[in-house]
Amino acid sequence: MSTFFNGFEGLWRRSTADYRNAVKSYLISVDTNVLLQLYRFTPEARRELLDVLSNLRDRLWVPHQVVAEYYARRVEAVKEHLNLYSSTPKNLGEQKAKSLQELHSFAKRCSMNEDERKRLIAPLEVAYSAINSEIERHQSEFDLTLERVIDDDPVLAALSKIFDEKIGAPFSEEESERFAVEYERRAEERIPPGYRDAGKHENAHGDYFIWEQLLREAEVRSRPLLFVTNDTKEDWVRREAGLIVGARPELLAEFSDRCGNDFMLTQLSRFLQIAKVELGVPVSASTMAQAENIEESSNVTHVKVAMPARIYATFSKILTQKHREARESAQVSSGRIARLAEEESRELFKLIKSTSSSLSSEGLDAVFRIDQRHVEIVQELMRKAANQERKASGVQESSRFSELHQEVQVAQDAYRSSVQRLTEAEKAAKEAGLAGENEDIAQAKSVLREAAQEARQRLHELNVRLSEEQGNVSRLEWE
Repeated sequence: MSTFFNGFEGLWRRSTADYRNAVKSYLISVDTNVLLQLYRFTPEARRELLDVLSNLRDRLWVPHQVVAEYYARRVEAVKEHLNLYSSTPKNLGEQKAKSLQELHSFAKRCSMNEDERKRLIAPLEVAYSAINSEIERHQSEFDLTLERVIDDDPVLAALSKIFDEKIGAPFSEEESERFAVEYERRAEERIPPGYRDAGKHENAHGDYFIWEQLLREAEVRSRPLLFVTNDTKEDWVRREAGLIVGARPELLAEFSDRCGNDFMLTQLSRFLQIAKVELGVPVSASTMAQAENIEESSNVTHVKVAMPARIYATFSKILTQKHREARESAQVSSGRIARLAEEESRELFKLIKSTSSSLSSEGLDAVFRIDQRHVEIVQELMRKAANQERKASGVQESSRFSELHQEVQVAQDAYRSSVQRLTEAEKAAKEAGLAGENEDIAQAKSVLREAAQEARQRLHELNVRLSEEQGNVSRLEWE
């Protein structure tokens, strides 16, 4: 390779020949999202993907974190897919009713007779009937049900054979604590991967744990690695002009420093395309299309928002008002200010559409879904809505709010310090050549571990109190 490329890894797209070589000879690992696609594929596509994975033999390996996430989400994955067969006709039915209402109104205002009205409506009826029939056909061909997945999951059975003796070891309790702290540091400094998941309530560290386990395995085996994932967020891939160039340069550098080898990343559709040729495994055009479609739909991370209905009413009013103000500002301004206002107006309009179109209820809560890029504005408007509700009900801001903030910071520092001391104690014992069963060392580690656990529990309790004190009764869940 030309020295012109040296030091600029990740800033240019690797050649097709490089990807072919990786599929043929590299250690290959797959992300959780690839395994979960098996519950969304048609039976034929599922079989072909499993055949490709099986063909990799001893070059296939998966991190323990991936398997843990797979088990946690496999039932939900098939449930989500099955829900499409009921939610899509329902949504279409609502759209049909609105369309019919418009057509009936049009027919009445145009003084149409009954025959003219029927001719006007007939194409719509035919179109919706044909669509529903096609949805029913797809549903009849899909072979998975919730009962089957729970009772005798064919995907789980196939994966258990393919990945037998090909799963990494889990982190120890001490390692999990230490890497959780390390993830927080990396997320704060926006070190990939995983910092884009920092807002998740659960498993925010998942991508970083996967990355650390990939590094460990590649280092032990002294092998280059190809990672197959449909995650195309900015903390995994680099984009230029909207196109994926490859893995982030920081990932390539870290992998090279730790493992002394090459790291490549690709999406499922491209992996299947190359595997078809290089491994000689049949992959149909239908399977390729399904992989590409799922990649497109997974590029947008959605967030589920839930809040009490009374707060949603206030939230909706504030959102509408903010959109009106941005639109008016765009009309009366000029130059850069007008452009910024127009852009804000467009984004707010998209947010209004997404909240209203996905609005549903769960108990006394209003629930809707938004694009991840709208999270910050939604959080801002939620706080304003909650504040207005508190003021309207006569509830004053708590004087404990700032004090709790300080207590949370102290507890967080104590937790990190405890984990750091535990890590240093283990390192010192290892360097001194002291046996792990040494009673004094074991007792000291036990004390430090208990201190870390107590600090973590204290931090959790304070965060709960802070949330209650803040009056933030709304919640966001990354999907």
